[in-house]
Amino acid sequence: MYAYGVVGIGAAMYSPAKYGILTEYLPASKLVLANVWMEGLTVAAIILGAIAGGYMVTPAFSSALGFAPGMLWLDSAPKIAVAFIVLLYAAAGLINIYIPRVALDHKLLRKTITYILRDYWTCFWQLWRDPLDQMSLAVTMIFWG
Repeated sequence: MYAYGVVGIGAAMYSPAKYGILTEYLPASKLVLANVWMEGLTVAAIILGAIAGGYMVTPAFSSALGFAPGMLWLDSAPKIAVAFIVLLYAAAGLINIYIPRVALDHKLLRKTITYILRDYWTCFWQLWRDPLDQMSLAVTMIFWG
């Protein structure tokens, strides 16, 4: 339960950045389609991840890959699943290296913790005051909650 809580908090904080980067790369006419793809792929990843994760911890998964128990340190289905997930994260990290850089239009004036927190809360409340942003944030929180 704690792990889901940490993931949920991270997702709620990361979500605005995930959608914000779309506005940097795409014209306004393509934002709705991009958001649909982003949401659809996120939901698909969650559902398929739960299914794949459930399968990866079964002995059928390790036998399907041809790993025999006792082979190196991959001697159980959960260890193979963790190794596979680590490889997926590494691949995702490598792919992220190739995302083009965008010019920053909001540089922090100071890099102190008090200034960063004040800036975060200012932006946070600005989002919650906008009706459309309220819906997006509420749905994200409910979804991850």
